[in-house]
Amino acid sequence: MFLLLCKGIFLGFAIAAPVGPINLLCMRRSLRYGQRIGLITGLGAALADTLYGAVAAFGLTAISDWFLTYQAYISLVGSFFFAALGIKIIKSPPMVAHPDGEAAAPSAWRAFFSTLVLTLSNPTTVFSFLAAFAAVKLGTSSTEGANYIDATIATGGVFIGATLWWIFVSWISARFRTALTPKMIQRINMIAGVLLLIFACLVFWRGLRAFI
Repeated sequence: MFLLLCKGIFLGFAIAAPVGPINLLCMRRSLRYGQRIGLITGLGAALADTLYGAVAAFGLTAISDWFLTYQAYISLVGSFFFAALGIKIIKSPPMVAHPDGEAAAPSAWRAFFSTLVLTLSNPTTVFSFLAAFAAVKLGTSSTEGANYIDATIATGGVFIGATLWWIFVSWISARFRTALTPKMIQRINMIAGVLLLIFACLVFWRGLRAFI
């Protein structure tokens, strides 16, 4: 069971680690508002990854089939979320760290649910977990049915692994918070916003292709 937990932790960490729009969003919020909001932002993504990991680990074919059927609609809706967020970041003022700490930060629930929704808008993540669990020989299903104990341990490991990654990202980003000038933050905003818009276009194109 310990080995299975370690496999889940590794998979959660590995799937969360590649630099993408959610990583950029977590970094930006950590830089602007501090580690707390940055970490909460990452936890929203960690929960989404865990939900997709649970679908794969428990072999919930009905749910995975639903995502496969409606992935075009989910991708199209998600692309608008990413585009709106990218535009908002580009237009945001290059504020430096608030002198009183994190008083100017958004609410924790808003930070959490924004990344939860954005991460869930990418339903192909569940197939990444399906392939990953098959590669590590999770063995969550058989002719007798799913091994719910193994699936639960592996899913818990995914959440732990993803959370460890977001703790690291928010901590390392917040360390450089007070060293950045407004001009540097403005450049970071521009880069993050443009990359989010590019990602939105890719997600939109993927959803559009599913209709064709």
